[in-house]
Amino acid sequence: MNISLRLVESTSKILKIRRTRKINKTRVSGYFQRSYTLMASTPEIRITGKSPEESESILLQIRSKIPTNVRTIVGKETCTSFTSASFVESLYFNELKTVTTGRILLTSFAVDSTQSFLRDYGIISPEVVFVSDYQEEGRGRGKNSWSSPLGGLYFSFNCTCREAKNLPFIQYVICLAVIEAISREASSVLLENGITSGFIENLKIKWPNDIYYKNIKIGGILCHSSYSDGVYHVTNGIGLNLNNMAPTACINSLLCSVIEGFKYKEKKWNPPNLLNLEKIGKEKLLAKILEYFEDYYEIFDTKGFKALEPLYLSHWLHSRQKVNFREFDSQKSIALQIQGLSSTGCLLAVSERGEWYELSPDGNSFDFFSGLICRKL
Repeated sequence: MNISLRLVESTSKILKIRRTRKINKTRVSGYFQRSYTLMASTPEIRITGKSPEESESILLQIRSKIPTNVRTIVGKETCTSFTSASFVESLYFNELKTVTTGRILLTSFAVDSTQSFLRDYGIISPEVVFVSDYQEEGRGRGKNSWSSPLGGLYFSFNCTCREAKNLPFIQYVICLAVIEAISREASSVLLENGITSGFIENLKIKWPNDIYYKNIKIGGILCHSSYSDGVYHVTNGIGLNLNNMAPTACINSLLCSVIEGFKYKEKKWNPPNLLNLEKIGKEKLLAKILEYFEDYYEIFDTKGFKALEPLYLSHWLHSRQKVNFREFDSQKSIALQIQGLSSTGCLLAVSERGEWYELSPDGNSFDFFSGLICRKL
């Protein structure tokens, strides 16, 4: 079933959708890719809490920050829009085991950007996470955009940081939480099919803030900070290709391909059964990401990133990677080998002569080695 979606106009940070009647069916990689016909109305933002104690006062306080032209539903209030979010709050809260992070949930069918929404309206509580089915203006580093079609997991949440020098490392903590959560959920699906390898070892972190499967980008992280009341408030935006086939392959399609390959090799291949394979769900994956983040962030906050660095480096693409750079204001080319991270969170590399260099990104390129700034230490 293939669905057509027509975006007609935007009001504030919310999208209006016009109903369409076109419904088709397509077959993609051994299973059906589905989306849904959308009906006219302004999608709503639902605000719910994990426990009744957290619900009333905090939820109403958050609601007061959102403009009146944005329809909001608090707690058990009745939803009036067909285009409400597909994210199931009860499944998420049943899985969530955090102390603070993500215990207040905002959901919407469509929004310009979950991260921009939280920042623009001053919603900075570490308890809040905002999930949307679709983003019109998902963002990447610099001026890059992040395509956010239906089927992906797009969310933003907040945290605080006391010292400016620690800000660059927050994206690394999030990358670690994301890749550990995907690995855990993928392992569960694979084990049910008798598979112990072939997927998790191909999940990698591409510095500074991308998640890859082999050479395919499946996710990205973007952190924005502001300073007030003696602390940095950081709003973290994450986009993961979970069930969407565009713009690249998604996590569940790659997982299905691994299972399909295993079944075929073991002569147990039965295409219709692939339609019924358990896949990684948005709600459980988000809950696990936030759990891992809260655990890792506590370690980071008390012991520094050095305590997490060995685990982080075990997942990244760049260990012992050899690259060539030109020194600043020089035409001379230098052969460098990446060793890890510097004390400031940049890449740490060494030359063949044993000289150490720090490499920092230009902040506006998809090409990892395009525009890196090389500084001799």
